[in-house]
Amino acid sequence: MSSNNNSNKRAQLADPDQLGLNITLDDYFQKLLSSKQKKKLEKLFLK
Repeated sequence: MSSNNNSNKRAQLADPDQLGLNITLDDYFQKLLSSKQKKKLEKLFLK
């Protein structure tokens, strides 16, 4: 039974969605930065 649980966990970890690899850059910045910092970056990038 425990070996089944381990293989299930491994399958989940191998899934890119589970790892969060296919987030957009916008999602990345929203998670990483406060809204104040995000606005500063947007001003820089959207000049």
